[in-house]
Amino acid sequence: MKTSIFTLFATFMLSFTGMTQDYDADLQSLLPRIGSAKTGADYALVASQLNSLAQSEPGRWEASFWSAHCMVLQAFSENETGEVDPILDQAEIILDKLIASNPDEAEFYVLMAMLDQARISVNPMTRGMKYSGLANDNINKAMKLDPDNPRAWYLKASNVLYTPMMFGGGKEKAKPIFETAAQKFDSYKIRSPYHPDWGKEQNAAKIKECGLD
Repeated sequence: MKTSIFTLFATFMLSFTGMTQDYDADLQSLLPRIGSAKTGADYALVASQLNSLAQSEPGRWEASFWSAHCMVLQAFSENETGEVDPILDQAEIILDKLIASNPDEAEFYVLMAMLDQARISVNPMTRGMKYSGLANDNINKAMKLDPDNPRAWYLKASNVLYTPMMFGGGKEKAKPIFETAAQKFDSYKIRSPYHPDWGKEQNAAKIKECGLD
């Protein structure tokens, strides 16, 4: 009897280990496809693949997070503004669940801030004030949890850059924040192979846009 119980336990552990290894291997193969995506359809395909992977390991956050990340990038790439909100609504549902399960992960709030900024693109005139404010709220939450997070600083600077000068925005106000973000990118240590590492190149481009070298 003891032997049977041990055999069942060993079989379960081997099966569990195999599932984890498959998840990690699949995730490692999918993440580079985000960087090579060119169109909204490309992002949608990778998001769907990541979402399917997430269903196989409900206790893991990485595939769900990157699926939502792809959806946000897809929304930014959409030419039809009517398609933006439905895509972002799906991403927000995923992020809300991730935040509920782990409210201390700064990267979740960074991505939520990015999502808020994507909603502005539908109609900047009517949405700018509301969603830039929501983005700032999420950026502040991220910075409270991880003050050196360079992506939070990058998004903060972007918010300032695209805020009208009459409301305290513009290049002059944004450029020192982009500079701070650049310093953070140079020193920041990624916590795992699955944590985000994007933003350094985008930040450098914004520094040039603000007239800095």
